Amino acid sequence: MTGLYNRLALREDFPNYSKQEVGVAMIDLDDFKRFNDNYGHAYGDLVLTRLGRYLQKDWMNEHLRCYRYGGDEILIIAYGLEDGDFVKKLQIFQAEYAKLNQQLKEPATLSIGYATGAVADEEELRKLIQLADNYLYQAKRQGKNQVVGAEKK
Repeated sequence: MTGLYNRLALREDFPNYSKQEVGVAMIDLDDFKRFNDNYGHAYGDLVLTRLGRYLQKDWMNEHLRCYRYGGDEILIIAYGLEDGDFVKKLQIFQAEYAKLNQQLKEPATLSIGYATGAVADEEELRKLIQLADNYLYQAKRQGKNQVVGAEKK
């Protein structure tokens, strides 16, 4: 539905990320259940599909891949970026997505959690994804519609 890669593709892509610094972000549509409850599942699907298409068209490239991780959660993995660029890209993405969705019946916003670090094996990538997911839930607890995380020093 979203046109994004799935979890199987993530495993296949791992060699691209191993033994280098990566940025990992977990993205979640804020109050997604509200769209389904208020307007029906077809409308919720539309909101999710718009997010996937926007990521495909304007953000994915050879150094930034997007995966539907589950439900309305999207995983982004980027590599080959300069320090600080990943966070700037996430902040720009979140702001632009909010503007893009102003014409919806109810504007859709995103919470984003991120972490950066080197990954030598799949277990380290899994830990980095979990850390980004923890920051995502921190963003939700802090009021939603924000980017929260930490870069490796």
